[in-house]
Amino acid sequence: AGCMGVFSGAIQGSMMEMQQQMAQGNPAMQAQLEPQRAMLEAQAGFQIPMLVGAFFNLIASLLLIVGASLLAGLKRSGAMILIGAAVMCLLVDLYNGALGMYMQAQMQDAMQAAVAQMGQMPGQDPAILGAAMNAGSTIGVLMAVVMLVIKLVVYAVDVWAARDATVQNLLS
Repeated sequence: AGCMGVFSGAIQGSMMEMQQQMAQGNPAMQAQLEPQRAMLEAQAGFQIPMLVGAFFNLIASLLLIVGASLLAGLKRSGAMILIGAAVMCLLVDLYNGALGMYMQAQMQDAMQAAVAQMGQMPGQDPAILGAAMNAGSTIGVLMAVVMLVIKLVVYAVDVWAARDATVQNLLS
């Protein structure tokens, strides 16, 4: 996820430019891309915080892998790294979750304008598009909360296992 976040954040603008170039001379395609462009412009102000979150997510994930690998090899340093990585992952997940919710609230106007604009295209029903967007947002928030709870449980188990007296006695 950290790699994808850094990668997608880095190429997002380039992909939109490529789509714009492909749509030149095609009014229907340009009309479809216009709402996306407006939403990307609204999101542009969040590019740096999103890349920061993705970068720290990548670092925390790598530390989890290193810590778990060392712990599996019964190295005491693995337990310490795993505990630190779990705490870092918790903080990164809370940061990314808060940023995502703040972004969604700030971009609400741009998203509603995009839905209204898409609803004016032939064959589109604005009411259905609006309902689909609201449903998608609600499902996205619920999935994010469920994933955060699952991650918190995993981090707690990581810390508990790394600090367990039996495990500590096995470590060299």
